[in-house]
Amino acid sequence: MTSSRQEEKNSSLLLGLIFGLVSGAVITLLSTPKTGEQVREELEKKIKEKQGNLPQEIKTLFQSLTSFYEEASKVTSDRAKLELVKQTEFLKKTLEEQLSNIKKSYEEAKAKVSSKEEKEEKEEKEEKEEKEEKEGKKTEKLAPRSTSKKK
Repeated sequence: MTSSRQEEKNSSLLLGLIFGLVSGAVITLLSTPKTGEQVREELEKKIKEKQGNLPQEIKTLFQSLTSFYEEASKVTSDRAKLELVKQTEFLKKTLEEQLSNIKKSYEEAKAKVSSKEEKEEKEEKEEKEEKEEKEGKKTEKLAPRSTSKKK
């Protein structure tokens, strides 16, 4: 039973479609102000006109696209240049900061080495003085003994 209902629906749809196509064709034929031959001649003229203008239209379109491309390239190039300048300035600033830090670190290291050398020199000098003082005391101790022996 289900298949017979389905067939009825399908046949109704098909009849409606055919009726719509036929009525549309009849209405179009009755309402067209020109004959088929006139419509074909008019279409032929329009196609020939367009074919004659087509190379010029293509040329104009190509020129428009070319100028658009050049303008877009210029804008893109200007933006790229601006971005490049910004990046260069940023890198320059960063490098200057790094150079300043390196110089500062160098000076600090140089000062540490210098103070360490001075400290070492001072210690060596003190050690030398202490050694000389000890040797001087030894000679003083030895000197009175030697003088007493001579007498």
